[in-house]
Amino acid sequence: MASQTQTNPEPSLDEAQQEILWLRRENYILGNDLRMCTDQLLELLRNENEITEHAVKEAFASIFSGIEVWIDEISGGEDFESNFKAQYTQHLQSSRRREHFAELGLDSRYFDIEWTAKLKQLDTCHYTILSLVIAQCLFQDIIRLGRNDELGAQLPFGLSSELRRLLELLQQKMSDTPKRDPAEIVRWRAKTVAALVVTKEFEDAVDSQSKDVLRRLRRRLQFWMGKDVSDQECDSLREYVIDRAARLCA
Repeated sequence: MASQTQTNPEPSLDEAQQEILWLRRENYILGNDLRMCTDQLLELLRNENEITEHAVKEAFASIFSGIEVWIDEISGGEDFESNFKAQYTQHLQSSRRREHFAELGLDSRYFDIEWTAKLKQLDTCHYTILSLVIAQCLFQDIIRLGRNDELGAQLPFGLSSELRRLLELLQQKMSDTPKRDPAEIVRWRAKTVAALVVTKEFEDAVDSQSKDVLRRLRRRLQFWMGKDVSDQECDSLREYVIDRAARLCA
């Protein structure tokens, strides 16, 4: 008796239209989330450093362009897609699947197995995942949204923990002084930070912390790529992405 090969039937026109509508809706939600993050950072940097909106948007565009260029470069290899898809499938089937996708910074509405399985089918799946891995690292370790001092100010990337504590202690002492004008404290803080960030010690600290960020990011990328990230690829990642983000937030 001849065996019959089972094939998946072609989707109907209605099913195809529903799929397109679903993808458009998810793309809109993701785009809206990204715009909210950008707006928050813009407000923080503009208030703290008197940076123009145009300058912040240009810096952000440069960072996002760097992410795209880097992914283009590393995904051109012969085995990249098969390695990535195999690793993605492994995470999809893991008992810690929700945790893995939560670490990408995704909202819980994206933990659904149907959504993550459909994402795998898209040609842009690796762009989506690797972009999220890189962006999550930038927002946690360099841009650090929401990590402000007691005055609500964003301290620059590269400032050592010792200097952070000293600044916060001095600010608190000044705040405790009766009749101290809060605006005077803000001006003092701005001048002090401005003096610190032009020193050789601060430059070295930014370099050291950038290397630490790169090491952590390298491990996270390997977790999703299913392969090692070469030293050359790491050098490009630092040049295209990490250094640009550090300059924005230092």
